Amino acid sequence: MSTNKPNSLGLSLERLKRLTRGMEGYVERGQVTGLVLLVSRCEEVAALEAFGAADIALGRAMQPDTLFRIYSMTKPITSAAVLMLLEEGCFRLTDPVSEYLPMFRDTDAAAGCPITIYQLLTHTAGLSYGFEDTPLDKLYQETLWQIDPEAILPHGLDPVTHDHRLLTYQSIVE
Repeated sequence: MSTNKPNSLGLSLERLKRLTRGMEGYVERGQVTGLVLLVSRCEEVAALEAFGAADIALGRAMQPDTLFRIYSMTKPITSAAVLMLLEEGCFRLTDPVSEYLPMFRDTDAAAGCPITIYQLLTHTAGLSYGFEDTPLDKLYQETLWQIDPEAILPHGLDPVTHDHRLLTYQSIVE
């Protein structure tokens, strides 16, 4: 493990070792073929270690600088934006989504109450991809799919490949 004095960064060396054992366990149990662990604090690296294989077929071990293709990063980035706005006091987690997106006015979450920002963040709002014949899917087809994707998606992204749950989220951030 490459460390820069974790104790001086306010981190426990024992806990970092436990984290390392946990990562080794993921590889040993075959849950992942390989991974890279990076723990930092105050812009200082406390732990950097590679586990397992980067390419099983070529027998190439994972390295700390191995490049990864990471999918579905729009949701965590949008979530971070939502949390930043929450921290600034722009809304409350209990606010109904319809307060910001009027097309949700008549929509109820699975619990039978208006969909809240909290439910969007925790993926418990009952929203779907919009391809079925449910009341929420009809809402998507009639309203959300009518949102101008150019106004929501970053330039150059194809609205067909981005699900409408994410567009809902991004609309609130907007």
